[in-house]
Amino acid sequence: MEISKILRYFGLFSANLENMLEKASRKVKHPMQLKVSVQNKTFIVESAICSNFRENPLGIYDESFSRYVFYILQDGKQAKMNIPLEGNNIPDVIMKGKEMSREKEEGGNVITMLIRSIYAYIRHIHYLNTPRAKDGEDGSADKAKTAYKTRFKAGRLKDRTPIEVLLEDENGEEELRTQRDFLEKNLSKYPRNKGLIEAIDMAFALLEEGDINGGQKAVTDAQGTEIIRLFSVGLRPLQRKRRADGTCFVYSGRINWRIGEENPVEVEIENFYAPVEKKENGMLRVMAGKKVQDTYVKAIFNLPASLWMSYIYRIVMDMRLFENSTGLMARLLAESADAYQRQAWETE
Repeated sequence: MEISKILRYFGLFSANLENMLEKASRKVKHPMQLKVSVQNKTFIVESAICSNFRENPLGIYDESFSRYVFYILQDGKQAKMNIPLEGNNIPDVIMKGKEMSREKEEGGNVITMLIRSIYAYIRHIHYLNTPRAKDGEDGSADKAKTAYKTRFKAGRLKDRTPIEVLLEDENGEEELRTQRDFLEKNLSKYPRNKGLIEAIDMAFALLEEGDINGGQKAVTDAQGTEIIRLFSVGLRPLQRKRRADGTCFVYSGRINWRIGEENPVEVEIENFYAPVEKKENGMLRVMAGKKVQDTYVKAIFNLPASLWMSYIYRIVMDMRLFENSTGLMARLLAESADAYQRQAWETE
């Protein structure tokens, strides 16, 4: 809702004020940009949240169209992706690790991204402030990694780590204790069992201390770096951006937090044009194998933790300002609609 309409409603609007607002708006080059960072390329977050009073007088956010747009500009090319708001979809993915499917983990919206960022930032700071082993020493942080990285080589738990068993299995503790007893009984015959036993013991120690990855499944890369997925989106077509040849604009991307790295937040975006097929159930299928090659753009931007958290702060601030400014008009419209409805009922 425009500021001028709110001011008019309260009789506070004047021609002089309108002139001042017009002059102020002309001085602003990019009014919807929340924050811009420049390295050898540029990273931008733009606000595209909107209201929907027509459907719901108290609908401060339009759930279908409200979003934040992330841009990466490099080598004269632009890559962008939308992160939907879905403000009513308050997530519980942080605390319910056992119920979190891979699909849910790899999805998300602005709200889940905000919460996961706070969670990742706390883990990142904790990691940086935990003493680790120096050359020739045996540090507790390095020991803890064994519980996340050591995998069973055989049996029912094959290819899983002790931490994964604790997080994913309802009777994970009992299973690990059974495995530990078995490994210890055969230790003299198989000396390599010692590594698995130490990993299991460390997993139990972390469980007792309440320091097992906040209830989430641990995801690591080949070097053992813990990765927290902040947001990701698969191939998403925008039909309103259709070219003359019938191909649609398609975007995909992800935001990962790599615990302990100097620039831990990695934003990756891919764009291209491709044919899009509509299935019988109404779902859209991107025919990525037939994408227009000269439209393909892939861009990656890495941010330090403090800079990323400043983006998170700007997004939260933008949402709060929008709610404060829009909420007043939403309430007035709701009360007017309610009064009209009550009057209609009384005259029936």
